[in-house]
Amino acid sequence: MKLEEKGYQEQDIYDTLAFLQKQGYLNDEEYAMRYAESHAARGQGFYRIRQGLRERGIDEELAEQVLAQLPEPNNAIQKILHQKLNKQNDENTRRKAAAALSRRGFAWDDINAALDDWSE
Repeated sequence: MKLEEKGYQEQDIYDTLAFLQKQGYLNDEEYAMRYAESHAARGQGFYRIRQGLRERGIDEELAEQVLAQLPEPNNAIQKILHQKLNKQNDENTRRKAAAALSRRGFAWDDINAALDDWSE
């Protein structure tokens, strides 16, 4: 443990962690939900959010539970498409918008459905 490397006693570390958990300061579920909501509000898709949760040590089961509670990404995708396609709606611009949405972690099915809606 990093704290042991810094000279802290193992028992002191565990006692402190137990105290923090009892006080409600260590709560993976709450942290994961805050993280997911924050990143979804910034226009990130489920795949990007899931990867971020993994990188932060959130287990797969909890990540899936949190992601299931997020709203559908349709509004976020439409907002991004509006920004990207507002002035130009040619095939090249649509392809670039789709690639940008994919990099943000949105599923291709959702991207294609949103592009179809945008065309109509």
